[in-house]
Amino acid sequence: MLLNQIELSSSASSVTFSNIPQGYGDLVLVCCFTTTGSNNQTIYFNSDTTGGNYTGVYMRGTGSAANSGATGQYISTTPGSQVQLSINIMDFSASDKHTTYISRADNASNQVVARAMRWSNTAAVTSVLFACDSNAFATNSTFSLYGVYA
Repeated sequence: MLLNQIELSSSASSVTFSNIPQGYGDLVLVCCFTTTGSNNQTIYFNSDTTGGNYTGVYMRGTGSAANSGATGQYISTTPGSQVQLSINIMDFSASDKHTTYISRADNASNQVVARAMRWSNTAAVTSVLFACDSNAFATNSTFSLYGVYA
């Protein structure tokens, strides 16, 4: 079920979904954005911007090369072109375990990246901040948050 949708009428360095209803099993954040320059995007839960609380692994393919490794809070790395991104946040309202999430970012001009991540906190997720580390999301970028029943 669509919980909220944000379409930017001007560029912005971040978008926030707050007061997320807890009656769903999972959340899915679907983004279609262009950035105003090269940068990384990060996701933060419940205003926790402590980078060390977000860990995971990634795999990336460019069409001519592939790599993988450990990662921090980065969800996507873009060179300023249009990106399609989905983030699945599993069992987000549970308060007895760390929150896990997976993401896939597709950038037709240079790469596909998939990540499996963990937020080292047992709090239920009540807000999601999605941000550019530098530059900004361009006008007309869209961000849609869906609740998925368990």
